[in-house]
Amino acid sequence: MAAFVPAMLATFATTAPEPARTAPGHASDPQRNAPPGMAVAAPAPAAAPGAATVQRMRGLNRCTGQSVPVR
Repeated sequence: MAAFVPAMLATFATTAPEPARTAPGHASDPQRNAPPGMAVAAPAPAAAPGAATVQRMRGLNRCTGQSVPVR
């Protein structure tokens, strides 16, 4: 142990040069200030049927499409 600690300190005492962050002549894209257009333009959920449509649908038999009395 007496020889190990000084050898480890000597090994890690020297620092390596800092690596380049980007390749020469290249840079990363700037940070966005707004979301991408296709995320904003995503299709909205379908609208619910209107009150008149719901009232007409209540008067139809779903299996046959024939009118049934509304209770």
